Amino acid sequence: MSAGFGRALGLALDLICPASCASCLAPGGLVCPNCLATLDVTPRRASPSPCPPGFPPTWSVADYAGVARDLLLAYKERSAIGLGRPLALRLATAVRSATGDHPGAVVLVPVPSSVAAVRERGDDVVAVLARMAARALRRDGRSAWALPALRQRRSVADSAGLPATDRLTNLDHALLVRPGAAARLAGRYVVLIDDLVTTGATLTEAARAMQAAGVSVAAAATVAMTRRRSS
Repeated sequence: MSAGFGRALGLALDLICPASCASCLAPGGLVCPNCLATLDVTPRRASPSPCPPGFPPTWSVADYAGVARDLLLAYKERSAIGLGRPLALRLATAVRSATGDHPGAVVLVPVPSSVAAVRERGDDVVAVLARMAARALRRDGRSAWALPALRQRRSVADSAGLPATDRLTNLDHALLVRPGAAARLAGRYVVLIDDLVTTGATLTEAARAMQAAGVSVAAAATVAMTRRRSS
């Protein structure tokens, strides 16, 4: 069975037989109101420690623990795609914090998933979150859209378990801007999007690739940050 079919089947089953809460296991849906309420907080600045040079100003909703961790793992690794919307709504709050009082249009640029991850999960889950977050912002009257402007230029190793310095080496010059995307982003207020910030290596490389193409990155936004972050 393909990953894409598996995700489609998972969504159909969620609609027919709602699962238990991905965090507390309460029956009745993929996430219960009580768990979801713990993510309705003011996003805060995420700063890796140590902070790699070039890391963009980044806002996150929650620590990567408890409810946030449970929901992200279920969404990304267990095909609970019904969690995409509530996660994207919280991601949109991080974008609002990242953009502050900026009155103009905002372009959300997702960090690209690897080919292997897309194949395994059936979609680029970060790109999906970026699109849904942009829609949420538009519903609130903000001019916003998502643009998958970045792509991987070479394969990278799975970063899980790698120390911070190895993650930076692993991702060094691994991303580039897609042809034509730089022109579309010229003069725009660009916000990088990822689901999680750990060592900061991924967002740092994304910002470097954008700058190399002549695109200025204003900020970044994520759903979660690891507990070893300092604010």
